[in-house]
Amino acid sequence: MKVAFERMKAQTLMSNDPVEVATLRYKAAYIEYHDLVDKNAELRVDGVKPSEESILQEEAAFEKLDSAQHALLEAKALAHPSVH
Repeated sequence: MKVAFERMKAQTLMSNDPVEVATLRYKAAYIEYHDLVDKNAELRVDGVKPSEESILQEEAAFEKLDSAQHALLEAKALAHPSVH
């Protein structure tokens, strides 16, 4: 996950297209969130309760994903106003 995230971050820094930047930000947030969800789900399947910190990390990752999704939708709406 870390490698994919770093690669996306590097691509974002090179881009001037707001939709591309927002898309990469969304993809990175998606990967981060789903990695945390999977980790916590594996713990639950094994009968272990995830730590409070792990649960808070998952919630923070969800907020980041939600924010990235809104930013992507706004960027697309501004770039292509007749489509929306």
